[in-house]
Amino acid sequence: SRRFPHLLGMVPGMMRAAAKPRIMAVIDTSGSMSKAILEEISQEMTFMARDREVLVVECDAAVQRVYPYRGAIVSVAGRGGTDFRPPLALSFLSQYRPDLVIFFTDGCGSAPEKAPQVPVIWVITADGTQPAPWGRVVRMGKKGSQRR
Repeated sequence: SRRFPHLLGMVPGMMRAAAKPRIMAVIDTSGSMSKAILEEISQEMTFMARDREVLVVECDAAVQRVYPYRGAIVSVAGRGGTDFRPPLALSFLSQYRPDLVIFFTDGCGSAPEKAPQVPVIWVITADGTQPAPWGRVVRMGKKGSQRR
């Protein structure tokens, strides 16, 4: 206040509490993703969900299930081929409005040619390949977290 400049920083003002960031965690549930890798992904999501809103999307060649993360993932739907396009489609992203997409995958599949408007992080298995020339890449597994 101009009337009490000496109280600047001491008297609380009106603040808007920031909402938790909305993360869409897409899990590649194709047959090439082992149970051990899926368990590692579940552990990572437990960590992410501490201070973020995490929406889980299970996807192989199509989106199989969408649900808020509430605890360890025991089983997944799918186990077919891999297509990264359905959860990154504009209509799908517009429906859920994430702040960030984290895609857990081995990288073997068809990706969109152009990056979506939402930032994407590809979390790739240790022996996986980057599925698209866009997005940030983080490696998981025995090689550790190597960022590119």
